[in-house]
Amino acid sequence: MHKSNKNDDIKKILFAKFIGNCGFCFTDETDFLYIDFPYVSGAYGFMSFDARHLEALSQHEKDACFLFTHAHDDHFNRKEVRSRKLKAAGPFGIRCYAHDYITIDQLNRSGAWHITAFKTKHTLCLEHYSYVLEWHDTRIFISGDTKDISVLRKISNIDILISNPLFLKGIAKVKRINDFKKIILCHFRTKSKIAHKAHKKIIVPKQGKTIVLNP
Repeated sequence: MHKSNKNDDIKKILFAKFIGNCGFCFTDETDFLYIDFPYVSGAYGFMSFDARHLEALSQHEKDACFLFTHAHDDHFNRKEVRSRKLKAAGPFGIRCYAHDYITIDQLNRSGAWHITAFKTKHTLCLEHYSYVLEWHDTRIFISGDTKDISVLRKISNIDILISNPLFLKGIAKVKRINDFKKIILCHFRTKSKIAHKAHKKIIVPKQGKTIVLNP
């Protein structure tokens, strides 16, 4: 186990900073795990991001780990990942382009977290993973771009769902919104078109917002 877990008597606060699209920086202020960032700013008409996020990345990129759901440009910037020699994990496209590719098992030995990958479907994508991230007694499901909620049949006791709008639509259709303590909605173009955004459990974060995951 990573040395940051040496004092298990002190429960650390887990934060997630929303960068854009499905891009987040998770941290307990000791370890840093980026999900689907860096990506290509503005790709396919989705969110651009402030250059300051790349500047912030430069401060601890050698110590951080990077996890990607798939290799589409709005989730993965192959040039940045390769040129910065980022320690990156994920499916087929990431294995092809990352300079410093690591497996999920290696990733799990690099931080205080535990990550489980689930192969899920996404249009025009050779390989796409969704993930369960377990960190400081909090279980987080990260959908990525899939809209197929059947993956949840394999998973139980999720505290926080990080979802794209189509995945959330499927959750709402089968009336499973209340299965989660919090739902963080991401990867949208305009908030006005988001269904169910008024539900009390759903957080629609602004870019740059930091969310406390385990109060």
